[in-house]
Amino acid sequence: MDPDPQETPTAPTVIRTTRLALYERVWVTPVRDLAREFGLSSGGFSALCRREEIPLPVQG
Repeated sequence: MDPDPQETPTAPTVIRTTRLALYERVWVTPVRDLAREFGLSSGGFSALCRREEIPLPVQG
């Protein structure tokens, strides 16, 4: 019996970028959209930016 493709776990996708490229994108793309693209929650993406010392725009 073949495994159900919906139940087969997949490896996470690795996205490679530079700090500078991410810094530039944060200022032109909403954080929620970038978080979704990176497969993270908004809070997880914000934590990534803090760790990499990338300032985020003020919400609003």
